[in-house]
Amino acid sequence: PKTTYCEKLIRWNMLIYRDEVDFKVLSPDPEVYEDNKTEHKATHPIRVTDVVELEKILKEVAYDSRERGYKFWQFLTEWLVNKDIQRLEIVSEGAPCKCGQTHEYYPAAWVMLVRKVNWIRDGTPRHLPEAEHLAKLLQEKGWELSSLNGNFGIEKLLKAMNVDQSTLKRLFIPDTVINTAVVLSENPQLARHMEDNEKRNQIEQILDTVGDDLPLVNEAVHDEKFLEEYKKKKKRDLTVQVNKDLGLLVEEMVGEILGEKGFDVESNHRGWDFDMTGHITELKVVQNSSSKTWRVEVKSTRTEGNDQGVYMSAAQAEEAVEYGKQYLLCVVPLGQEDASPENVAEKILFIKNIGNLVEPLCANLDRLKEVRDDITADTSSDLELIVEDGKPRVLVKKPVWDKVGFPLANLLERLRNNN
Repeated sequence: PKTTYCEKLIRWNMLIYRDEVDFKVLSPDPEVYEDNKTEHKATHPIRVTDVVELEKILKEVAYDSRERGYKFWQFLTEWLVNKDIQRLEIVSEGAPCKCGQTHEYYPAAWVMLVRKVNWIRDGTPRHLPEAEHLAKLLQEKGWELSSLNGNFGIEKLLKAMNVDQSTLKRLFIPDTVINTAVVLSENPQLARHMEDNEKRNQIEQILDTVGDDLPLVNEAVHDEKFLEEYKKKKKRDLTVQVNKDLGLLVEEMVGEILGEKGFDVESNHRGWDFDMTGHITELKVVQNSSSKTWRVEVKSTRTEGNDQGVYMSAAQAEEAVEYGKQYLLCVVPLGQEDASPENVAEKILFIKNIGNLVEPLCANLDRLKEVRDDITADTSSDLELIVEDGKPRVLVKKPVWDKVGFPLANLLERLRNNN
């Protein structure tokens, strides 16, 4: 089948360099030159970036349907701005023009074409990528406005496209939520004593939408305590998500490392991460009828020094006790180092018989599962049973893997050793 331009955009490097002299093509305010009969041409060609056949892509493909228009937006925000972000800054010192003046310009020539072509389709009409039409398209396709927060490339793109970010954010907030915000802004006392969960959820939705846009936040919320609690919650949620992403990445790398060692590795998410099968013969892994299976649970941590520790869930601790020597806790204390395969292989430590260490804590797990207050039960300085919101977890601290952990280089020997 014929490859569409949209597919080419995603798959091919469409960014090129060329020379340009027309300031109307490069100016952050091209309308300035619309009614001026004076020729505004650079005295010397300006080196700019462009996209191959961009006008044809916009006029014949992008606005052919809303789906293709959205694909074009993805191309802009997920690839092009990252490749060309440094040219989305206005050259404020400008370049000399034949008119005798010096003009500012964007060295990314493609920006002005994206800005002035009606490439957003809405039924029969086709629209410029202005805030109203862009917001409608992005909401319809499920684009998360949070993608904008802290993304300098997209922020620069919107500025170059003359799209006001505050307006775009406002258009993402449903009118019902805005109405609630107006009521609360006019009644600070009501905001301070919000007991209506629906109203609290709507305020959180505003905060989730506008991010750090303080003018919009201050219009909607007057309760400093509520804002402080919200910020702490978002920071905690972000930390959890970052740790989760790191854990999944490290887990995948550990699986590949064990596979390279010759083990048959199969994912398992019941109470451990991998089923690792193989038979150790002369410190090599072979697959035969007498092969053994180990349960491997992978934990990674960014904390450093004596504060290091990893958490095992109640289910994981109980599985460790049940499977004994066939259960391996794999700890990857990365600190602030990159989660690269090389660093993971270097830092990885294995702990056999972790079940023996956590067994005293597991004796109380059934009783503590119903507890709703925060509880910490020490069995040693190296292990703690922590219950938060009724969820018990075992904290395995750094001294544990310092004492009994062994590196990847010793894995086969230690697995062969039945101790």
